[in-house]
Amino acid sequence: MRGYRLFTVLVFIAVTAVGTLMTTRGYMATWMMWNFSPMPQPFSDFLVITAGAESRREGHDPLVDNVRDPWKRLMNYPRIWQQLERLGVDQSHTVPIGLGLVGAFLISMLLWPGEATVGTAFVLMAGLLSPPVMMAMERGNIELVVFALSALAIWTVRRPLVSASFVLMAMVLKLFPLAGILILVRAGRRRFLQIFAAAIALTGIYVAFSYRDLLAIDNGTPRSSIFSYGIHVAAFMASERKLPFSPALWNATLHGLRILAVLILVAGFALDRLRPAPAIPEEETPHRDAFRLGAAIYTGTFFLGNNWDYRMIFLLFILPQLWTWSTHRSGVLRLPAVITLLMAGTSLWSWCIEPRFARLPHGAEAWVWIDEVANWLLFAGLGYLAIATLPAWLTSFWRRRAVAAVDEPVAAAQSAVSTS
Repeated sequence: MRGYRLFTVLVFIAVTAVGTLMTTRGYMATWMMWNFSPMPQPFSDFLVITAGAESRREGHDPLVDNVRDPWKRLMNYPRIWQQLERLGVDQSHTVPIGLGLVGAFLISMLLWPGEATVGTAFVLMAGLLSPPVMMAMERGNIELVVFALSALAIWTVRRPLVSASFVLMAMVLKLFPLAGILILVRAGRRRFLQIFAAAIALTGIYVAFSYRDLLAIDNGTPRSSIFSYGIHVAAFMASERKLPFSPALWNATLHGLRILAVLILVAGFALDRLRPAPAIPEEETPHRDAFRLGAAIYTGTFFLGNNWDYRMIFLLFILPQLWTWSTHRSGVLRLPAVITLLMAGTSLWSWCIEPRFARLPHGAEAWVWIDEVANWLLFAGLGYLAIATLPAWLTSFWRRRAVAAVDEPVAAAQSAVSTS
């Protein structure tokens, strides 16, 4: 527990340091240390929700006409957030609610690391202080709530129904957290399949009743190649550089990137099928649970096409387990874990690395593509490691066939030698 206590102390020091910097250097200057420009008003992402409550109170639908937002942004969140209007919430509540979101997020960071080493504490702290995580806090983004609910799902994973309830609560707030249901594979085949089927059914009902709203949310969400990750970012990068894209070529490019992402995961299954078994301990730990949830959310959201980088906040869940695997002196997971950990660090700290890289000739343009390659390698690494560490009951089919494919020729050769 020495590492856990160290991490707790480091979190307290970091909060104190950021508060001191805001007092001495000012709000704007403090956030710009992480190389992103803060919004003029604190917790501006949550402001779109409090403004939406005011718009609804005036008879407008904030999904299509959020008249009370200072920048006229559409409220691209599920309608459950509009229920705040019934509680009398308005824009004057933005800062206190935003502070509550940040506090809930920081407390949730202390729920799941468990038995951590000193190295784990420093790696996790490096992730916590990374620009996308700091932006999520500065903006008061809803990902903070989803992260806290996901942390509770990990904390209660030994009680599958409770854990699944937290995952479903997060799913209602933002659809993508459903991928986190993967953590319940540790519950065993029968229990997991029951919970998974129920979760899919409930999600299907939710989507059916909210389909038009979800389309409006999707249409109202801005997309870009800047501060973003996902399979479509490369296409946006190319189009923003004035490359000749006809509609047909654009659609072909998007489909090609989707196919590439699928092939990467298929390659992960193929590599796992060829891996000697048993090669990875089956022991289930909180760090492995957290890794599964973080890996599932990153790879799942990567398929969505474009995600703002503050969604990388869920990469915090993968860091302790990656550090453990990468520091083993031996093991089949060491090399992929080291590469994946390096790619995670590159993606999380890209905004601060880019200005240094830009001092080199053509460095700024080169770094854009280096960062994009790092995101794809991170996707590939997390996909493979998530597949390789699934429990035996879920992977026995293809691994058993892989072992048989190796053993049968060997047995035949031995038989031929003995016969001769």
